[in-house]
Amino acid sequence: ASGIMDLDGEEFLRGLVRDLMAGDAIVDEALCRELGIELPYKYRGEVETTVDDLDRVRMVADYQFGRGAGELLFTDDVRIERSRNTGKIRHIYAGDELICTMRASDGLLVLGAEGAVRLHQGTDYPACRVAVNEESEPFARKGKSVFAKFIIDCDNNIRANDEVLIVNADDELLATGKALLCAEEMMDLNHGQAVKTRKGGF
Repeated sequence: ASGIMDLDGEEFLRGLVRDLMAGDAIVDEALCRELGIELPYKYRGEVETTVDDLDRVRMVADYQFGRGAGELLFTDDVRIERSRNTGKIRHIYAGDELICTMRASDGLLVLGAEGAVRLHQGTDYPACRVAVNEESEPFARKGKSVFAKFIIDCDNNIRANDEVLIVNADDELLATGKALLCAEEMMDLNHGQAVKTRKGGF
């Protein structure tokens, strides 16, 4: 994960870990190594360090989607499944509805249908959003890719490879996808694929 984080993101995660420690939470040293964070303090005592799975996925969500996204997406009653092969977190569910999948390649989250709905309902426009015009709307709903020339607005913080919500001009959720361009490129370019749609049909 250290390869995909910028300095602001790394500092943000340091802050989250410090917040946990301030509340006497026990923090997993292995998690810090996974995230590429060298903490500037020593652990207190000889307590075995650990962080539960729920804290882990919430921290990643806060990094990806903004502070507060973790608790918004992952309530206390979620079900977390690990891969039988690797033992790493793989899927997070609300009942039988998929909220997110955690990518094995970099430890980041891919939104499932339930996760997209929760993020859309719990955040204000234009956070995490790419808005498309009427011409592109039916194609996005069908899971087709979004091209730059059809984008009418987007979150200014979007970077290439971010997971995004695809909406129409009225902020109705159409689909989810992976940004292929940063926000500036989405608004400036009149050609090329801008978002690879993962799931439509909302």
